Amino acid sequence: MERQAVEELNADLAEFTDDVFAYLAYAGQRGYGRQYLRGLMLDGRRKSVEPMAERLGAPRQNLGHFVAQSTWDYREVMRRVAACAHRVLRPSAWLIDDHPSVRYGHGTAGAIVQHCGERDQHFCQVAVSVHAVSRRGSSPLHWRLFLPQSWAEDRARCAKVGVPPQIAHRTSHQTAVW
Repeated sequence: MERQAVEELNADLAEFTDDVFAYLAYAGQRGYGRQYLRGLMLDGRRKSVEPMAERLGAPRQNLGHFVAQSTWDYREVMRRVAACAHRVLRPSAWLIDDHPSVRYGHGTAGAIVQHCGERDQHFCQVAVSVHAVSRRGSSPLHWRLFLPQSWAEDRARCAKVGVPPQIAHRTSHQTAVW
């Protein structure tokens, strides 16, 4: 989305982010939450903190602190985003989908050689998502990393890249509803 389009949505975006981050105790956290969501919506190939902060004109260190070290709870944010999408879409169906992403480092959690969309066989990491679907549109409500069996059986490899010990292999359907 281009900056002008995001600017035109500012009032709606402010209302949305106020709801999503209302549980945060500090106004500064809520402000950087709003900036972070704007950064995710703006055009730009890279969605990591540094390029997003540059596009937003926001201090990289502050935005980075919000993402990596602030006390916000991603589960609460996801719950609030899902509740908003549910209110707007009034879903008539739920869709479970998987999304392969090409990866280049062998230290990327869960990445294996597999079919990856139009690229055929490639080194990929897969996210499993649950979407609300209606005549009004669709929206992803939840995403989880799919952990292949070969990864789940290699606990040393999992530990090396930060996969928590309690995470085990599950089918895509089990990953979506877990």
